[in-house]
Order: sequence, then C-alpha cells, then structure tokens
Amino acid sequence: MVSKSKVLDSSFIIALLSIDDSLHDEALKDMETMRGERLIITDHVIHEIGNLLTRKKEHEFLKLVLHSIKNSYNIKIVSTDCYNEIENFLVNIENTKLSYTDMSLAFYCKYYDYDLMTYDKELKKFLKKYLN
Repeated sequence: MVSKSKVLDSSFIIALLSIDDSLHDEALKDMETMRGERLIITDHVIHEIGNLLTRKKEHEFLKLVLHSIKNSYNIKIVSTDCYNEIENFLVNIENTKLSYTDMSLAFYCKYYDYDLMTYDKELKKFLKKYLN
C-alpha cells in the first residue's frame, strides 16, 4: 500500500535542522518514521523559512536549510499556484490567527488529501476543525 504524501511545515523543518530547537529530538524521530514516504515542501514554506531566518539575521542557517532541502533525495519542492482555489476556501473560514502560508498549506493538504507534518499548535487545531 502506498502511503499518503506528507507536506512539511516550516516548524518541522526548523526543528529538524536546528540542534538548539526544543523539538529537535522529536523531529529526528518523526523524520525516521517518515523514511520512504513522499515528502513535499511548498514554495510558500520556503519563503516563510527565508523570511523568518532573514529577520533573525540567521543567514548561515538559512543557507544550510536551503541546501538541505535542495539536495535531499526524497523531498519534492512544489509550487502552490492555486490562488483562486485558496481564496474560495478562505470564504468559509472564520477569523483565524494563521498566516497565509499556513492557510495555503491547509488548503493544499485538503485538496490533494495529503498529511501535514507540523508542530504549530494553532495550525493543528485549524486542520482538525476544517479538514476533518
């Protein structure tokens, strides 16, 4: 049986690659359980990571993250050119504190029936409420 693809959120990627992150060990374990699965990172997540690390002036870590993503044999980078669909999806959503990137990830996972790997508690709550 082929497993579902997993979309990786920035919270997971940062935890996985930053040994100083409080969720690093958990991310390593989670990554091990995903061995052999199809892993996806959207262009929006890459932009979010870039913005976050640039604001924090963590340019060397940003280079490491981008290099790791680009050179990973089992991670596919995809474009989320679905702006009209996301807009229609958002019409039915109540006020939320989630970013546009998080909303696009939620839509993308719902549209393609993918799982999302995230440590973002607000995003997890949103997924339960709107995608189940």
